[in-house]
Amino acid sequence: CGWVDLFGLNKKNPAYGKDADKIKELGLDGVTLRGKSWNQGKKQLETNGFIYGGKRNEGGGSRMIHPEKGTVVSFDPTNRYQAAHWHIQDAGGARYSDNGLPASFCNFAGHIPANDGNKGISGK
Repeated sequence: CGWVDLFGLNKKNPAYGKDADKIKELGLDGVTLRGKSWNQGKKQLETNGFIYGGKRNEGGGSRMIHPEKGTVVSFDPTNRYQAAHWHIQDAGGARYSDNGLPASFCNFAGHIPANDGNKGISGK
């Protein structure tokens, strides 16, 4: 499935509700990824115990891993097909929105808008 948020739907309509217990279980309490650059998000994640997990793909994506919880947070930079965004996965590979709610690879909630330097915030 390909994902392009041409109309900014994810920015304007994040997943409804919030699962604070899941956010804590994922090691993301106090972390705000929406609208954050790689460096901003990485700093927050490191504060919560995440470590750099290397490149995610050849397109420049990177990831952070929580060694105790197994949570993987990935960042995909802007390219010709998509705007910059974050992904959250638990140790079993299930995907989540930044509200701690289940999300799939193909829905907007699974692609959390990011700030990609001078290119601005995705979903604008």
